[in-house]
Amino acid sequence: MIKFSTLSARLTLWYSLAYALLIGGIFAIFFVAFNSILSARLDEDLVEDIEEFQQILQVEGLAGLKSEIAREAMEEGASDSEFIRMLDYQGNNLFSTNLSKWPSLKTDPKLLEQAKAADKPVLYIYEDDDIDEDIRALYGVINQDYIVHIGESLEANEELNELFLVLIVALFFIGMPMALFVGFLMSKKAVSGINKISRIANDIDVHELDKRVSGEMWGDEIQQLANTFNTMLDRISDLVQEMKALTDNVAHDLRSPLARIRVIAETSLSQLSTIEEHKDASADIIEECDRLIHMINATLDLAEMEAGAATINMTAVNFSKLINDACDLFQPLAEEKLITIKMNIIESCYVTGDEEKLQRMLANLLDNAIKYTDKNGQINVELSNGGSHINLLVKDSGIGIPEEEQGKIFERFYRCDQSRLQRGCGLGLSFARAVVKTHGGKIEVESIRGQGSCFRVLLQANPI
Repeated sequence: MIKFSTLSARLTLWYSLAYALLIGGIFAIFFVAFNSILSARLDEDLVEDIEEFQQILQVEGLAGLKSEIAREAMEEGASDSEFIRMLDYQGNNLFSTNLSKWPSLKTDPKLLEQAKAADKPVLYIYEDDDIDEDIRALYGVINQDYIVHIGESLEANEELNELFLVLIVALFFIGMPMALFVGFLMSKKAVSGINKISRIANDIDVHELDKRVSGEMWGDEIQQLANTFNTMLDRISDLVQEMKALTDNVAHDLRSPLARIRVIAETSLSQLSTIEEHKDASADIIEECDRLIHMINATLDLAEMEAGAATINMTAVNFSKLINDACDLFQPLAEEKLITIKMNIIESCYVTGDEEKLQRMLANLLDNAIKYTDKNGQINVELSNGGSHINLLVKDSGIGIPEEEQGKIFERFYRCDQSRLQRGCGLGLSFARAVVKTHGGKIEVESIRGQGSCFRVLLQANPI
């Protein structure tokens, strides 16, 4: 049973409707043209009769013309389908063929005067209430003394028109089932690619994301749909892999502080006795809770940034001042590890951006540089103007990043093996990249293991 809600059924109906309109229009044009040709041929025959009568009158006179008219009426048996009347210039009937079929036939004075005044015969349709057929008739001047009134029945033309109409209708209704069948086959072929994609989509679950629509589809549009579907599956597969990695990393990073909180709480309940010991245990628990809260907040902020849902307040920001303030903020932390921060920053370098998020981006870069630089190390912060862009470099003399891991450090929760000895949640560089990307820039890293790392940030300059 055909479901009219399906695309295949609708395509079939639209194809059949288009076929019906097209064929109906063509048949209508043919019918009108056929009717016009028949009418034109009849008019030509009537006019040719006038010309023939003129020649006979000139050669054989009125008697010869009368004989010719009588002979034609008898030979063709035309008394039931046509009439001929010879009139004088006043419209009086001199002689005629048998007019018994048209008892009401009379001379029309207006048409007679038009024929005398015109240089060509006057054609018209004669309608008689006593008979069921129309007559195509004319008044034509033969010479200065005589006028011929000729008429021929339209019954033969009407029968031909009816026959042609019946043939058209028959062909139309014979062709419609064929059109429906052809339309159905074409629609099934057109949607076969869609059905294949649908079947594959129904078979796919989270454990079978490697399935793809393969093979050449019928038509560029279906092939484009298949390519788009495969691209979507690639993205879903990548997203699932990222979610799995994210889940593993979150579970690992959450497990450690939660385990420490539990150990501290158990120790406080079972082993600690003094108030000071309990206060220290409570302080450790608060510290671990703060770490968890920071991790959760950082995760949410990063998700908002990457999804484009974060509120960005774009203003003109003095990036030079922002870097100076950030370095001043981290100076005490660097001094604790005997690390020197050297700055080479141009003055009054502006960018268009969100000042708070740019601050956090700088803080993450400086915090990482200090965290992974040994005592007596050095951090260089440089800011230069490259014309349409500004270049920020944060170099350290720390432990460096292995080459095989440099492409992964901007991923969520990713931490190199040596960095797992340091406290952190692995979101700092991910957030920094998201901020830079939101501001239309890019961030790169160059590093040699054991010799330090250099992070380069490029942002669009805003000339003030």
